[in-house]
Amino acid sequence: MPKTDPRLAGFRIVQRVLAGQTLDTAFESSTTGLEPRDRAFARELSTGIVRHYFSLSADVGRFTRRPLAQIDTDVLILLLVGAYQIRHMRVPGFAAVHATVELARATPAKAAGGLVNAVLRKVASTPAAEPADEEARHDHPQWLIDALSAAYPEQWSDILRTSLGRSPLTVRVNRRVTTRDDYLRMLAARGIAATATRASVVGVQFEVPIEAAAIPGLEDGACTIQDESAQLAVPALQLGDGMRVLDACAAPGNKTSHILELGLRGLSLTVMDIDARRAALTRQALARLGHDVDVRVADASVPETWWEGTPFDRILLDAPCAGTGTLRRHPDIKLLREPEDVQRLVGMQRALLDGAWTMLAPGGELLYCTCSLLPQENMHVIEQFARLADDVTVEPLDVAPYMVQSTLLPVPDGPDGFFMVRLRKRR
Repeated sequence: MPKTDPRLAGFRIVQRVLAGQTLDTAFESSTTGLEPRDRAFARELSTGIVRHYFSLSADVGRFTRRPLAQIDTDVLILLLVGAYQIRHMRVPGFAAVHATVELARATPAKAAGGLVNAVLRKVASTPAAEPADEEARHDHPQWLIDALSAAYPEQWSDILRTSLGRSPLTVRVNRRVTTRDDYLRMLAARGIAATATRASVVGVQFEVPIEAAAIPGLEDGACTIQDESAQLAVPALQLGDGMRVLDACAAPGNKTSHILELGLRGLSLTVMDIDARRAALTRQALARLGHDVDVRVADASVPETWWEGTPFDRILLDAPCAGTGTLRRHPDIKLLREPEDVQRLVGMQRALLDGAWTMLAPGGELLYCTCSLLPQENMHVIEQFARLADDVTVEPLDVAPYMVQSTLLPVPDGPDGFFMVRLRKRR
């Protein structure tokens, strides 16, 4: 089997994710040399396996003599590669079985061809069954099922179902370059179907996703890829001319560029991120859009190490989080995150909020946001902070019809999950 075979690439991607890499990182390191069509196949295969890991594992587990926990990881991945093609890619059963047995010879599990053949033949000839196991039935880890069902007793099953879908491609139109109506007309002239987003006044959603390189206006700064929910953050900052503004956790720079696209006069914008690599990528992304911005490497939780003491009128704190609102885009979160990670992130969020608050001017506003659905990272952090601070007014936001507890829930064929709340510093 050639090293550029997309099934082999898909196998390696899943292998690396189960070893702890993110799906995006594993994909980039595993698809070098593949043609675009094969890259697309490898992405569909690997992302689909990760997205449906629990149900696929239960499916193949019906036909193995030993419990899955006792089966070599590489053998399990091979079984998942075959099962995903059979259940979700409409590859004929005999073709999926044959291709996966051939694939086994190019992997560390080359001696398992007989087992792979036997199990996948049974998968191909047996209809999928409704799993008894809750993880397999919902395709989410039990800890996350429990957390979401406790937080959203009426919506949790819809959230889980929506999270198994695929996010639409959405861009933010740069109104300093064009208008949304003109951008939509340009897309229509090129035969690209798209619609205006409901909540964001600068968003455009494509009816059929296309490769980033094919998005009209992306390279010349007419638009930026950004989910509709995230497009609502900067308007909620209520920015004005002459303000001093801090973007405290700026990477990858999408919200920074949104601020700059407002064209405010006399705006003083400080942009920072704690990670040097991400700060560099943010600088590059802003430069592509024509913005010459200094992105400093600094930690907002320890302002005494870099802040000169002049307070900010507005602070955007897009805090690091577990990302549970973006499971459609990043299904690997379900395999890589544990409850302990959430607790660690909560500590970081509290430290960032404490540090940022000291830099906010009296009468100023701080927008706290995450792409998480978990109350522990969202309203609980805000409530704990407000109990200890005597100069904060919490202003919940209601900017979209699908918002619950200041959280925008993921919408089928619509935006991802997102949380944001405005904090005002009393004079």
